[in-house]
Amino acid sequence: MIFYLGILFAALLAWVGFKVGFYQIWTTLFNVLIAVYLAIHLSGVIIEIIPAAGSTEISKTLCMLVTATAIFLILHGFAYVFLLSQFSVTFPKILDTIGAAFLGFLTGFLIWSFVCLVICTGPIGKNAVVRTIGLDRQGFREAKMQSYLVWWSNLLDKFAAPGDSRNCTEQAVNDMLKVPASKTYSRKPTPKQPADANSVCEPNHIEQPPHEQNTTVDNSLKPPTSIPAP
Repeated sequence: MIFYLGILFAALLAWVGFKVGFYQIWTTLFNVLIAVYLAIHLSGVIIEIIPAAGSTEISKTLCMLVTATAIFLILHGFAYVFLLSQFSVTFPKILDTIGAAFLGFLTGFLIWSFVCLVICTGPIGKNAVVRTIGLDRQGFREAKMQSYLVWWSNLLDKFAAPGDSRNCTEQAVNDMLKVPASKTYSRKPTPKQPADANSVCEPNHIEQPPHEQNTTVDNSLKPPTSIPAP
């Protein structure tokens, strides 16, 4: 079901691309692609660097969401200030209509795939209602969302990291989809150590009172208490 929801969302972005034109939607697609690419690759590094983040599901969700949003806002802000608001580039009519709509469709499906990845890695993916529409790890893989993200990232890898990096993004996505191991605590009783009779810290140890000294007084040395009558 999430595949068809992605088609609807991509169709909405296709209509937006048709309205704004090829130049604007191409810039948006580029910024979204860079933000998604860096969020997938940097989230695992951020989790390892920040000790408080840990490797829980919520930490993965927040790292990817915050990283992608921050990078996109920064890139799109620079693009608007230095490119979109400064230059007006005209393209042929077919590119400004059909081409812009096609790029808008690709952008929308890319955004939807990343949002599904964020939802699947978080605790909300375990909700019964969310699982019924396929927004879980298994549904994400079956709906080809993962392969779509990997395809775009591999395309960017040809320019950013040429060489043996074909499986780099796929491995990063799989790491994000892994369920973190839950900590288990043992309830086995701790064996009791034998008490040391000489230790004063043991509760069974009772300090013996010191030996009483001989306080017997010789009565012959005491003066007589009464004087005998003559």
